[in-house]
Parts: sequence; structure tokens; C-alpha cells
Amino acid sequence: MDPNFTLARFQLSLILSERNRLESLKNLKVLLSIEPRHVPSLLELGSLLQACGESMKSQRPFRRKEEWQQKFFLEAQAAYKRAMAMQPDSTVVLLAYGISCLQSKSNEEEVRRIVQRVAERKPTDASILCNLGCLLQKLGEHKRAEEALFLAIARAPEHLPSIYNLARLQHYFLGNKQLALRFYDKVLPRLPANPVLSV
Repeated sequence: MDPNFTLARFQLSLILSERNRLESLKNLKVLLSIEPRHVPSLLELGSLLQACGESMKSQRPFRRKEEWQQKFFLEAQAAYKRAMAMQPDSTVVLLAYGISCLQSKSNEEEVRRIVQRVAERKPTDASILCNLGCLLQKLGEHKRAEEALFLAIARAPEHLPSIYNLARLQHYFLGNKQLALRFYDKVLPRLPANPVLSV
């Protein structure tokens, strides 16, 4: 397979995902039928499928809504599992799969194993630490979540998702309103109109 074709097709999917999810999904599926081991395409496919499932939460109720939503989440998990088979030690792939499992309300023990595998790798990237913190928070492990988010901020003091998620954690789960306000004050003036900051 020509690597230039794969790259061009993948870039087209990224552009399409901002405008038309369905066309982007079709394009990624074509690319993956030709180049089934292209991990970035698998991750983007999983991300788009998750976004489709999430967007259904805000829609009016209709017959089989939950069934369709679950179908999107399970397809996302399948894409992430394929990526994990090719890159079993990738913290990015592991976290994407863990987030997908939580969104679909599937096996919590599987998510705990993933969190453990990621934590054992001692990640240093702020985005990975932020996602790890968010997963820990969703699992009810608030102190470990706090540690991961503080570490993310120590690595990248201006990482808005980490600051915002730490503020939310302090506010809603740890009850430290003073610390929450301090972090909210750092982040809220710099947020876009519709931030996507937490898992």
C-alpha cells in the first residue's frame, strides 16, 4: 500500500470529521479495508463512533435510541481493541479504549485493569495524565485522580483540560471549594465557548 495514499486518505477523514461525521466514517472504513493495520485511522474511527453515541444522548427519545447508542459505543470499542492488538503498550490506545468502556457502561473491571496498566507505565505526558485522572474520577478513585491531575499540571502548567478537571474534582467530589475556585479562576477566562475538557 502506498503510504502517501494512506496519509492522504487519513487527512481527508480528519477534515471531514469536522463537517460530516458520516462521510468521515465511510472514508475511514474504506481506508481500513485497504490498510487494516493503520492505527491512527482505528483511533479516529473509534473517536468518531464514540462522538456519534454521545450525541445521541442529547436527542429526543425515539424507538431503539439506547440500542443505537450502545451500537456506536461497541463499534468504537471494537476499533480500539484492534488498535490494542497492534500496539498493546500504547497508553493512548489503552486510555481511548478505557474511556469507551466507561461511556458504554460496560465492564468496569476491564477499565480498572486498563487504568492499572497505564499507571504502571508512569506516563509523563499531560494529556495522558489528564485522561488517566478523568478515568480514575469516574471509577470513584478521587485521591488517585487528584494525584494524576496535579502531576499533569506539574508537567504542563498551562494544560487547560487538566486545570479544569482538577477544579471540577475539587468542587464536586473532594469538597475543597477554595482550591476549586483557584483553579476555576485560572481556566475559565481562557476557555472557548463550548469546551470539551473531560471524559
